[in-house]
Amino acid sequence: MTAVTFSTLGVERLQVLAVVEAAGSISGAARRLGCTAPAASQHLAALTREADADLIVTGPRGAVLTPVGRILAGHGRRITQTLREAEEAVGKHRGRDIAPSDLALTKAVDDLVDAIVEAAKPLALSQILTLVDQRQHGDGDAPEGAGR
Repeated sequence: MTAVTFSTLGVERLQVLAVVEAAGSISGAARRLGCTAPAASQHLAALTREADADLIVTGPRGAVLTPVGRILAGHGRRITQTLREAEEAVGKHRGRDIAPSDLALTKAVDDLVDAIVEAAKPLALSQILTLVDQRQHGDGDAPEGAGR
C-alpha cells in the first residue's frame, strides 16, 4: 500500500468528492461544479488511485461515500472553507497595502533605532535616563561622555 501524502491529494479533487457527498451523485456534483460528469469522474478516479482506497459506491440511486471517502470529503470541505476565508481576508485588505513611502519611513525608523542603540552602548543606564530626561524637558547639554 502506497503512503498517502498531502501533496498527492489535489484540493480540486477533494472538493469534487465533498460535492459528490452533498449532491448524492456524480452528475449532480458536476452540475453544481459547472463541469461535465466525465470530468468529475476523472477527478474522483485520480483521487481514488492516490488514496489507494475505494471512496465511492455508486448505484441506481446515486453515489454513497465509503468511510475513507467521508473522511476525505470532510477534509475537502474544511480546505475549501479555509481557502474561502483566505480569499475574503485578502479581499478586505486589498488597497491597504503598505505604500513605498511607508516602507521608506519604516526603514528610516529602523536605522534610527539601530543608531541610538549603538550610541547608547558605552553609556551607563543613569546617563541614558538623564539624557532622555534632559531632551524631554529641553534642559542643558548631554551628560558628560554621552557624545552627541
